[in-house]
Amino acid sequence: MSVIDNLLLVLGCILLGCLLVQLLFYWVIFSRFAFNRVLKRDKKVYSGISVVICVKNDCSYLEQFLPVVLTQDYPDYEVIIVNDNSNDDTEHILREMQQVHKHLHVISIATQSSKGNDNKLALAVGIKSAKNDLILMTNADCQPRSSSWIKELAVCTTDKKAIVLGYKTYNSKKGLLNILIRFDALYTAIRYFSFALTGCPYMGVKSNMLYSKEMFLQNNDYLLAYKMEAGENDLFISKMMNKHNTTISYSYSSQVVSSLCYQSFSEWVNRKEKHVRAMKYAKPTSKFFLKLYWYTGLLFYILLVVTLCLSANIILGIGFLLGVYFIRLISQWFIFAKACNKLNEKQLIKYVPLMDIFFMFLIPLVDVLTFQKQSRWK
Repeated sequence: MSVIDNLLLVLGCILLGCLLVQLLFYWVIFSRFAFNRVLKRDKKVYSGISVVICVKNDCSYLEQFLPVVLTQDYPDYEVIIVNDNSNDDTEHILREMQQVHKHLHVISIATQSSKGNDNKLALAVGIKSAKNDLILMTNADCQPRSSSWIKELAVCTTDKKAIVLGYKTYNSKKGLLNILIRFDALYTAIRYFSFALTGCPYMGVKSNMLYSKEMFLQNNDYLLAYKMEAGENDLFISKMMNKHNTTISYSYSSQVVSSLCYQSFSEWVNRKEKHVRAMKYAKPTSKFFLKLYWYTGLLFYILLVVTLCLSANIILGIGFLLGVYFIRLISQWFIFAKACNKLNEKQLIKYVPLMDIFFMFLIPLVDVLTFQKQSRWK
């Protein structure tokens, strides 16, 4: 055998190894969510819930979406708005709404930051001010899909399950950027729902997550929230999560839809970079498996191209590589299609092949660049 033949043999073995790892993720981990069945829960007594929303110059969002939160079909809840030094009409709008909705409570604070997403102090103030032990977090730009939003999340809580992870999607609009944003939200949800069902919860989206106030205050790691950047909010609760106290809720009525708009691709990538950097707060086991998934996926695509270029027998090489590629694609498409149906994202199923290639290159690239930046800072 020639040197090229030996190299092709080694590359082929590595390629098959990457394929095996990817298939294990699809059929062992992601399938947990894809084939999950919603258990029928019927509570006769509902615990009190405090909905906490941190706002900063969000008057347009409050006018549109806060009435939906204030008119929920739930017997015992309050809505706490923490107004972080807004200089628009936020205070005026909230004052008017308070006259109609007595369960709306407003707390005004003044932080030094001018960034709308830097709301860690506001979040801590809101949680400490809540009268109920169950805290439901969301954002001003998010609209619950139904009046049963609170009930759908609350019904998942038990004496042991004090953390409920929900799903946030984005408004559907024209353009490739909107597809990227919505698919990213879908892809992220599939991962954190699947890991939670596997017994390794590592994150949830801050804009749709319910957890215990007592658990939050007793955990010393919550102080990290004061130093976190955007994106890290979704991961700070990972220190409190475990397989015993965490569950998920993904029914249509439990979802929220964000109207947040990114003005450019670079703005979205910068946000994504912060999310990747935030993985330092995830548990070591979760970080290992997530990186294993992304890097074996990247290596899979690279080896497909390299092996094809080195193949002396083009027809045989193409046949082998197409077989390997479609084994993975069919598995992924099948699992993701089931997940898309559960999350009412059927329109995104057709984008799975292209979006998978894009994210398999983007996430490892951002991860490497972030690591280099952190190394330089040190």
